[in-house]
Amino acid sequence: MGPSFTQNYSLNEVMDLVQLRHFLKIVECRSFTRAAAMSKLSQPALSQQMARLEKEFGQPLFVRRGRQIELTPFGQKLSNRAERIIALVDDIESQVRSDQKNAQLKLGTVPSIGPYLVTKMLQWLQQQHPQTRVTLHEHVLDHVMCCVDLGRIDLAVVPQPAEQLQDVQQELLLEEEMKLVLPANHRLAKKPLISLSDLEGESLILLNEPSSQMQQLTNLLVEKQINAPVVTTVDQFLTLQHLVVLRQGISLLPQMAIPQQPKPNLCYRKIHGTQLTRSIMLCWNRELFRHETWQRVVEAFRHYAQFKLDAGTEPVDAAEVPTGNTGSVAKRKT
Repeated sequence: MGPSFTQNYSLNEVMDLVQLRHFLKIVECRSFTRAAAMSKLSQPALSQQMARLEKEFGQPLFVRRGRQIELTPFGQKLSNRAERIIALVDDIESQVRSDQKNAQLKLGTVPSIGPYLVTKMLQWLQQQHPQTRVTLHEHVLDHVMCCVDLGRIDLAVVPQPAEQLQDVQQELLLEEEMKLVLPANHRLAKKPLISLSDLEGESLILLNEPSSQMQQLTNLLVEKQINAPVVTTVDQFLTLQHLVVLRQGISLLPQMAIPQQPKPNLCYRKIHGTQLTRSIMLCWNRELFRHETWQRVVEAFRHYAQFKLDAGTEPVDAAEVPTGNTGSVAKRKT
């Protein structure tokens, strides 16, 4: 009776898939020299691997007869089982690669972007790639970025965070202008040009969001010694506009949140002499694997943003967006 596999050794130590593949290559070639060349290894390195296998199993694997090698009974038994193991592993890898093509992507965003941009990009994505599965997770910025950092969210579309997390990659998707929003009968509404100094003495309503844009505005006010206290913060632009209508204060609104048909009781004005913009970022954990669905969604979002930048409007359907590799809208930020 030939030797069995019930000897006293650890399978964790023995079952090295690379070693098994190299072992099967030797069996196929019946030569260490040819197997080493096909495996792109030196012959001594391959011989050392087989010596370790023989030592771990406590059995010889090969019998050398001149320049030819033959399998021992134990080597033949290992060859049969190794072929099954490698075939099973290859099948699993093939299945995983197939699954990755239709893997579900977890997309994160915040209330200040979700209804104005992300839902439109998802609608266009569905037209271009109907089989792509995306689940949307909307939350406050800190929570979304924490989920990206921990790998619970695959990709996020968010305003540029004030804090940069070590493992999170950021890429600029698009940049938009911020405009002053105030009651239609406000003292500044009929002023030909509005500058930042005109905000002196005004009460501000701002978004409750730890983004670099909010930080940029407050820093500018302090730097220019403009007294414009923040009287309240809110989570949504809709609430913000309602409070402006009620004359609770004035605020800033990104271009995407300004209605196509402006409300008659509100006025949207540019602030001259100061470049106030909001950066929309794609964020992901750079340490985690990015499957094919991830690649597909990111490319689609880049194309959408490029079209929006070039045409100055959102695409209505997939036919309007170029399908070539247009790249990102701006250089990648790390």
